[in-house]
Amino acid sequence: MTFWIILVVLSLLAIVFAVWPLWQKSHRLTPLLATIIVFTVALSVGLYDYIGSPGVSSGQGGGADDLPGMEEVIGSLESRLAGNPDDIEGWKMLARTQMTMRNYVAAADALEKALELEDGKVAQTMVDLALAILSRDNTPIEGRTKSLIDSVIRAKPAAAKGTYLRSITLSSTMGPGIKVDPGTIEVEA
Repeated sequence: MTFWIILVVLSLLAIVFAVWPLWQKSHRLTPLLATIIVFTVALSVGLYDYIGSPGVSSGQGGGADDLPGMEEVIGSLESRLAGNPDDIEGWKMLARTQMTMRNYVAAADALEKALELEDGKVAQTMVDLALAILSRDNTPIEGRTKSLIDSVIRAKPAAAKGTYLRSITLSSTMGPGIKVDPGTIEVEA
């Protein structure tokens, strides 16, 4: 019902916009005005029927209840990776999903697998793994995390994550940030 009210109001606004200048000239309903009114309403309804979703009732989502839960999606991705363990992007997707779900242990494991498949050469994966380890262990930057960050700095990647790694925080894309003390990072040439 809400949609139809909005459709009528917007159609009336379109009619007023199109008809008002012509109405002020004649102050009567001319055939041109009547044609514009009918055309505007027909165009509004026709466009909605063609582009919109007339079968979806107002106020209800388009089947959001039919979507699988995150656990089911993660299970599906894990079974896909079991069948194709060399899928680097699949491991990264699993890690991003696990990071979003705050399952840092599983995220770090998935990123370790992706880094192993990439032969430890992709700076973005190293940064994401360092963040997952920091989130998992809740420790200062030392050990494995420090070696990952040092590797990224030594690699001098052109991407922003490597260039600005010594800024205020260390973060994966759209992930939580962790403050970095520049004094704790040693760069070896």
